[in-house]
Amino acid sequence: MFIAFLACTDKIDNINIETPFIQKNDTLSFSCTYVHKVDGAFKGQSAQGMAVYGDNAYLFNNTGICRVYDLKKDLIVDVFMLASTNKSNHANCASFGIEKIEDCNAPVLYVSECTKPHRCFVESIYNGHSKLIQTIVPNSSGKNGIVHDWIVDTTTKYLYSVGIIETINKETYERVHRIIKYQIPKLSDGDIVNLTDSDIIDSFDIVFSNVLQGGVIEGQYMYLPVGLGGKWNHIIIVDLENKVITQQIDISQMSQNEPEDCDFYNGKLLLFSGQIGGLMELSKEK
Repeated sequence: MFIAFLACTDKIDNINIETPFIQKNDTLSFSCTYVHKVDGAFKGQSAQGMAVYGDNAYLFNNTGICRVYDLKKDLIVDVFMLASTNKSNHANCASFGIEKIEDCNAPVLYVSECTKPHRCFVESIYNGHSKLIQTIVPNSSGKNGIVHDWIVDTTTKYLYSVGIIETINKETYERVHRIIKYQIPKLSDGDIVNLTDSDIIDSFDIVFSNVLQGGVIEGQYMYLPVGLGGKWNHIIIVDLENKVITQQIDISQMSQNEPEDCDFYNGKLLLFSGQIGGLMELSKEK
């Protein structure tokens, strides 16, 4: 257990959390515990992204396999393939968005391809099926086109990309990560949306030594789970307003399992672990 001094944020509304995980003048210590048992690797594919909506955690495996885990019943209730399923779709990060398709209970889902050409697949999910609604393609030239995570801010209605644009030290995995802010394309903008530098609202670079996994935004903060093979497991917290890393939460002593992606559920940060599996809760304690 350790103490983390973190910046403050105003109260916001969010579909998965009633109050901000980080609040004004918080002095925090954290605990990380396994709360749900579920396989990480599935059908020979590695565990990757996760997004929570309602009481369901949507768990993704490489190529685009989706398992729906009922967080109240503690069991898998559905398994299906994304419409964007292919061998290059790493499904590295997943976020529910704003707009809904008629007859669908949940908003459309944004899935990060991660590998080149670094696309974002926007899909609707209904009764165990997925339909590809839109494909977002980043600038194909230059470092702004490198995207490993696409993350939706459902409060401010912006879309962020996160990409590793430079390696400083290969041995320590010290890398430069670029965060870019875009307006979320409307579904009415068409089947394919090509983002260029002229669409960039803001961008900045951060540096940390670790392996980028998925991510989620709550309030003014972006939470990035990082780690590799059970080593150096951390949650990197980025202040999007001040464009700095405010904290690196070390969970290596709490879990040796690599955190793949995260989302909020009932006021706690839920982590999808790979490849051993399991869902962990990161709770703050005063």
